[in-house]
Amino acid sequence: MMDDIFFNTSLKALNRVRRYLGSRWLTPGEFDMRVPDEKMNLMMKELTGEIEASLSMPFGMKLRRRWLKSGTGEPVAAATESALASEFISFYDSGIENDLTALFFENQLDEGAIPDLIRPLRTTGYCAGPYLFNAIWRLAMLGKLRDSDTLFDCMNKFADWQTIHRKSVEGMYVHTSAAEFSGDPATLELRRSHPGLSGVKDSVRSVAFNSLNTCRMQIMSKLAYKFGHNNAAEKFMESSRALGELIHESMWDEDSGFYYDLVGETVVRDMAMSGFLPMAAEIPTKEQAERMMQWLPAVSDRITLLRSEPSVAPLFRLVADGLRKYGYYEEGAGYALSAALYTAGLEKTTKFMIARIVAALMLIEQVAGFLKFRDRYVLHPCLPQEWTGKPVRIYDGEWDYKISLTLGDDGNVECRIKDNSTLLYSKSIQNYTLINLKLPVKPQQLQG
Repeated sequence: MMDDIFFNTSLKALNRVRRYLGSRWLTPGEFDMRVPDEKMNLMMKELTGEIEASLSMPFGMKLRRRWLKSGTGEPVAAATESALASEFISFYDSGIENDLTALFFENQLDEGAIPDLIRPLRTTGYCAGPYLFNAIWRLAMLGKLRDSDTLFDCMNKFADWQTIHRKSVEGMYVHTSAAEFSGDPATLELRRSHPGLSGVKDSVRSVAFNSLNTCRMQIMSKLAYKFGHNNAAEKFMESSRALGELIHESMWDEDSGFYYDLVGETVVRDMAMSGFLPMAAEIPTKEQAERMMQWLPAVSDRITLLRSEPSVAPLFRLVADGLRKYGYYEEGAGYALSAALYTAGLEKTTKFMIARIVAALMLIEQVAGFLKFRDRYVLHPCLPQEWTGKPVRIYDGEWDYKISLTLGDDGNVECRIKDNSTLLYSKSIQNYTLINLKLPVKPQQLQG
C-alpha cells in the first residue's frame, strides 16, 4: 500500500514534467472522427485526452517503455487495456502503440506466461488475455511493427506454456487456478448464474475462454506467416482448427442451436453472451450461425454489465465482429452502436476507460467500417437509418485525407475522399458494401 502511494506520487510528478516540457502525444491533427451523435463525439474527444493523460514515461525496473496507466488508478500497466489502447492509438500514427504492447513481451516470465499486470518493480496478476496478439496483428498490417523476430520467439514460448499449463487431456483449455477463473471477465456470466464455481475443482470448460484461445491461435498463425515462419503458422492454424472442432463437438447443442459452457460432463444451458463468441472464432457453419441468430435478442440486456463490470467490454466487440464475419452486418453494427451509446452515458471516471476504448473502436470499425492498412483503406459502412442525411466524417492526418460517409434516403452511402479542397474519390455504394482502396488515393471522379 505504501509502495503504491509512493509510486503514484512520483509518477504524477514525472508526468506533470513531461506534459509541461513536451508536446501532446495524441492530437486531432493526426486522427479525428465525428458521427451524427454529439454524446458519442464528446466521448471520443474526451477519450483521446484521457488516454493522453494516462500515457506515462518509463518508470521503475519493469516499466521500461512508455506505458498506459490502468484505469484502476494504480501505478500499473494492464495487458487488455494497453492492447486495446494500442489499437486505438494506431490510428494516430504516433509510434507509441509498439511500446504499449512490447512491454508485456519484454516482461514475459521464464516459463513462457505473459503477465496480465506490470508494476514498477514486479509483474503480477494472471496470464494476459488474447487482445495483445490482436494489437500486434494490427501493427503488422499497418507496417508499423518493430522487433518481429523477438516477438515470434515470445509467441513460441507462450504457445509452449499454454500447452503445458492450460491444455487439458481432452484438448480443451482450462484456467490454471480458481483465482484466475474468478478474475476472468469471459467467465463473468457463468460465475453470476452459478455462484461457488471454482473453475479447476469443478472441471469448468468455458466456451468463451476456449473461443478466445481459438482466436488467439488464428492470429498467431497469421503473424507467423507474416514473419515468414510458415511451418509455425501451419502448426498454430492446425491447433486452432482442432480446438474449434472440440468446441463444436462438446459445446454445441443441436436442440436449441447454441453453444454452452460445460461443468464436468454437464452442459450448462444458460443463455449467455459468451455463447456467441464461437462466431468470432469462425467455428459454426453458416447454417448453425443462422440458428444462433434467434438468440441475439435474448442477450441484448447484457449491455448493462458495462456499468458494474466494464472489463467485459471487449466481449461486446468480439460478438459484433463475429456477426460481421457471418454476413450479419446490420445486426453487428446495431449491437456495436447500442453498446457504444450505453457507454457514452457512463460516468466520466477512469473505471470506464476500457469500455470507452472499446466503444470508440466499435464506432470506427463496425459502424463507420473504417479500417486502415499499410497500403490501403477498407471502407465497409454499416450506418444506422437514424443517421440518414448526416455525414460521418473521418480525418487521417498521415495522408491528410478527409473522408465522409453519408447515408441517403435510397439506402446508399455516398463515400467521398478529399485532399484539402481536391475531391479524390466519390462513389455511391449500397450500405453494408465493402470498398478496397489503394493508398495514396489518386484523383478520380467515380459515378455511383
